Amino acid sequence: VRRVGWKPANPHKADQQTMTLRDTTWHTVLLTLTRQDEFKLSDLGFKDSEKHTVKRCLRELEEYGWIERDSPQHSIWRAGPRFKALARAADERLDAE
Repeated sequence: VRRVGWKPANPHKADQQTMTLRDTTWHTVLLTLTRQDEFKLSDLGFKDSEKHTVKRCLRELEEYGWIERDSPQHSIWRAGPRFKALARAADERLDAE
């Protein structure tokens, strides 16, 4: 997957007045996958007090196909079919320009 030539700002510095923890989790995971092929929960930089909600969001992202892992017990996440399809479509669009 080709990476677009921009570096996202710190995802935790998003507009905190309008973004919930769930929004920030989705945002952080999707940005993380633009920079690396896989990640662990600890790679995302959330506080211990936030991890219960973050884990719920990861399971939701998995359910929607944005991320996947080898088994429900596995702690390493990677891009799922929906993320890969979006990345391919973006690459094709960039190639067409």
